[in-house]
Amino acid sequence: MDVSWLLERTAQTVWRRRMLLVMGALLTVLTSSGLFEHAFGGALLEFVRRIPGFEVMARLPELSPGLVSLEQVGQAFGAINTLGTGGWIGFGAACLTVLIGAGVAAMVVFGGMIAAGAERDDEVRRGFGAAIGAGWRRAWPMIIIVSIPAIPATLGAIVIIGAATLAISAAGGIGVLSNGSAVGVTIVLVLALLTLAVMIPVLVATVGLRLVSELAYRACMLDGTGAIDSFRLGWRRFTDHIGEAAILAALTVGLDVVAGLVVSLPDNLSYVFLPAILIMWSVEGVVQAYTTEMWTLAWQEWAKTEG
Repeated sequence: MDVSWLLERTAQTVWRRRMLLVMGALLTVLTSSGLFEHAFGGALLEFVRRIPGFEVMARLPELSPGLVSLEQVGQAFGAINTLGTGGWIGFGAACLTVLIGAGVAAMVVFGGMIAAGAERDDEVRRGFGAAIGAGWRRAWPMIIIVSIPAIPATLGAIVIIGAATLAISAAGGIGVLSNGSAVGVTIVLVLALLTLAVMIPVLVATVGLRLVSELAYRACMLDGTGAIDSFRLGWRRFTDHIGEAAILAALTVGLDVVAGLVVSLPDNLSYVFLPAILIMWSVEGVVQAYTTEMWTLAWQEWAKTEG
């Protein structure tokens, strides 16, 4: 596969199917914490300034009061507190529901982008609703696929936390870490080495699974396979075209870095003028649409060589 042809073809496809840009921007909003940071960033900074020992923060310039002040946050928490334990349980459940809903919506939009971007030029192009419908029908296996790369980190954390708990319990409790004893120092050093030894292979495995998952998403949406079969097919395509896949991965990372540099100005400006965050989302949406279509076209080209 000619990579230069792929990049040019991707740009042409995204321009012709400008709905992908809209979906890319929507996906960026659903997966971005920017709005939360700008809404509550002022309240958080104000809270930190009031902590003893952080008085130096008070000399920093006030970039923005934020959408929500510390007093408003306090009033909201006070209202929740009047409801007792049930109020806090309800608040936690509401936050968890919003996070899960945003995650599911993001996978539906992402799946719709893949489906819409895979259409041939001679096909009748599906509209936004049809693309979202295609993503919704494959939402469950897509959610399973996006969860798999987190497994190594989860297992690594369990090993480290379990080892730390056993070591500290055997040494007599958490106080051994703060009394300056030789046992405490030894435990800290051993746990640090263990963490390093565990996290290096975890990082390698996570990166590898993230890369294969890019192909598994296409197998799921375009070939209609289940989550596990999608990973198997993605792994086979990855190993068959490992050089080209590595190039695409490097291009994806490079585009993300460039996008980060481009949006740094509107990102900082948005602390003063919140609507500037729309510029940031638009730029990141273009990159999201481009990289999504790039992988989709690559998947289709690789499938042709096997057909």
